[in-house]
Amino acid sequence: MVGFRKAREIGCNIVVTIDGDRQHNPDDIPAVIEPVKKGEAGPCYWIEVPDSQSRFRAISRRAL
Repeated sequence: MVGFRKAREIGCNIVVTIDGDRQHNPDDIPAVIEPVKKGEAGPCYWIEVPDSQSRFRAISRRAL
């Protein structure tokens, strides 16, 4: 949550979260953020997320 608060403070438009276990390739970040940049990423409310700290995500400023 500290990171998300800081992102809002400094005016980030998109935040990307990535696991620290090297499961995902940081070179894929442009592809992950593209739907957010284009406004094509839909809301993900009320979905079951078995491990909220896992996965590779791009989050818009609106969702922060």
